[in-house]
Amino acid sequence: MHEKEQENLHLEFKTVGSASMKREDRENFAKALSGFSNANGGLVVWGIDAPRNDAQVNCAKDSKPIDGVSRFLSKLESLTGQFVDPQVRGVRHRVVYVDEKADKGFAVSLIPESETGPHMSALDSRYWVRSGDSFYRMTHSQVSDRFFRKRKPRLGLYTELSRVELMRVHGEEYVSFELIIGLANEGTGLAKYPYLSLLIHVPYVVSSGGLDGWNHEGLPRIPKGRQRAPVTWGAGADIVIHPGAILEITKLKPPVDRSRYVGKDIVLEYEIRAEDMQTVRDKKVIRYSDILDKTPHVK
Repeated sequence: MHEKEQENLHLEFKTVGSASMKREDRENFAKALSGFSNANGGLVVWGIDAPRNDAQVNCAKDSKPIDGVSRFLSKLESLTGQFVDPQVRGVRHRVVYVDEKADKGFAVSLIPESETGPHMSALDSRYWVRSGDSFYRMTHSQVSDRFFRKRKPRLGLYTELSRVELMRVHGEEYVSFELIIGLANEGTGLAKYPYLSLLIHVPYVVSSGGLDGWNHEGLPRIPKGRQRAPVTWGAGADIVIHPGAILEITKLKPPVDRSRYVGKDIVLEYEIRAEDMQTVRDKKVIRYSDILDKTPHVK
């Protein structure tokens, strides 16, 4: 950590009293779980001293690596679900070793913004929120607003390999497979008007038979204008994806000429939209070697 790095809306530094977590360490952790999850999420870097300077700004001044940092990590992981109510999903902890043999280093806690709050610190029964570079006790109106905040969907690309077989023809090995492609709603609200745009890198293509071999797909196709344009699907109000649900849309298959794809990774560029959520644009790579590892038997 660079000296003079300032704490901010998404970054908090803390020293550690003991790898077993003293009372002050526990209070700091519970407050951070509540405060970051009720705001925009953030990182806690454990093992950094960041006192206020003359300008009243908390800046990293000195590193204080944690002795027994792996034990400290274990405490963080075991107490994550106990120190805040309701639990915050997606909290992750990592260790950055200074001396792995001596079990000495720093810990980092990633606390995401939550859509299921507000979250209360279980140690002081207070609701906290991050603002600027500090945690503040939430007002009654802030807590009420969180309780009645509209729940939102969060769609992601879903992929699942099916019918994976390692084949041998004339002494040559190749994998025969199908890849189911769909949308998974990891948010807390209904996903209305779901939309998927998918560009599959050659040599792979969308199956001409859809999901069932009879041209049926999970969402209606949107006609494309250009020959090499991405394949797109979209629905009106008649199709929604519930929280925690998966909507299978189509399948990807290798080309008939196996020599074109053996050893080649699957590359998917995609765009996902739905009402009340930000557009997601990303790329997913499925390694051919990973597909090979999942083959159950040889014919």
